[in-house]
Amino acid sequence: LSLVTRIEQAILDLSEKAEQAKDRAQGMVEKGQGDPAPERELAVLLRQRIEVLKPILGAIKQAAATRNP
Repeated sequence: LSLVTRIEQAILDLSEKAEQAKDRAQGMVEKGQGDPAPERELAVLLRQRIEVLKPILGAIKQAAATRNP
C-alpha cells in the first residue's frame, strides 16, 4: 500500500506541475512574452508520465486486492 500511495502522490504532483506549465504558457501567449512552446512541451511530457503511471498503479492495486481479499 505504501507504493500505491507514493504513485498516487506522484500522479497528483505531476498533474499540478502540468497545470502550472500550461498556465504559464497561456500567460505568455496572453501577454505576448516569449515562446510558450517549452512550457507547452513540459505540460505534455508531464501528462505522458501520468499516463505511464496509471496502468502501473492499476496493476499494483489489482495485485494487492487479489493478495489480500
